[in-house]
Amino acid sequence: MTLYRSHGLTLKLRALDCETTEASIGHLLQDLSWVREEAEDAEPSLCLKVSHFGRKIEVPASARELFHADGFRGFEAGDDFYL
Repeated sequence: MTLYRSHGLTLKLRALDCETTEASIGHLLQDLSWVREEAEDAEPSLCLKVSHFGRKIEVPASARELFHADGFRGFEAGDDFYL
């Protein structure tokens, strides 16, 4: 798990498959002006879980599908978003 900060928001990044994925997404976030946060006890505003290679992330049954395009589906459940 790694924390990033941008414009008053704190994002918690957690890759479920491997550290390489987390590092790749981390580089992308830094390119988008997110700054890596060293204080791991900070309360995140947003959480991003990343998975690939067919590992499924459980989407709550109450989630509402927002879109389906190019093999991607987006769901919303309260304040959470699943892609």
